[in-house]
Amino acid sequence: MRNRGKVLLAGCLQTLAILSAASQDDWQIKSLLRDYPGVYSNPDGYINGRRNSFVYPVASGNPYYMRAGQAHPVLETVYGTYDSLLLKYDLLNDELILGFRNGDVIEEIMVNRNIVLSFSLYGVRFVHLKNGAVPVPGYYEEVYNSGIRCYIKHIKSLAGTAGTAGYEYRYGTRILLLNDGQSYNIKNNKTLLNALEDKHKEMKSFLQKNHILVRYAIAGELIRVLKFYESLQP
Repeated sequence: MRNRGKVLLAGCLQTLAILSAASQDDWQIKSLLRDYPGVYSNPDGYINGRRNSFVYPVASGNPYYMRAGQAHPVLETVYGTYDSLLLKYDLLNDELILGFRNGDVIEEIMVNRNIVLSFSLYGVRFVHLKNGAVPVPGYYEEVYNSGIRCYIKHIKSLAGTAGTAGYEYRYGTRILLLNDGQSYNIKNNKTLLNALEDKHKEMKSFLQKNHILVRYAIAGELIRVLKFYESLQP
């Protein structure tokens, strides 16, 4: 349970076991948030990661998940839950970036995804789905998690443009549905109805009656659709 009292966390970025070809020098060992107040819960926990050295291409826009309002990030790891962090989600590389103060500068690490369970930004909850759980592992917005599960994969890619920058970050989404042990890439009403084929007639009628186009559906509409589907189950 998150302790809402003000607790200063004198944690550290702990060296992880070397995975693949990464050398031990790649891992940064620093005192984390020593001078940064407002980190709550699990003061003995650790946040691990590698220094973010990726050079983002010059392009119009940005590579991050952005929404209006305050980010209010919360990070849930295998070590504990943290909030009031400097956290951003890089959609171009599907990396979670943590900022921390090092003297007078803010440095960044790519949080080791092996310790991440979930995180929240702008009121949206993302979960880390691992290999085997979904066709493409990574961070997904959790839309619905009941007998049937629904996730949205947020993506940014680089594309050529006629603007002065020459390139732009383009945003897109993919809807993933997990039903009865099968995964479905939902692109439109037809693919959704194929995934829910046992109630095809009722679901088609519901989509038409409510003027829902799955291709453009937001999370709230998807929740309505899936709640109705589950209400049809015996």
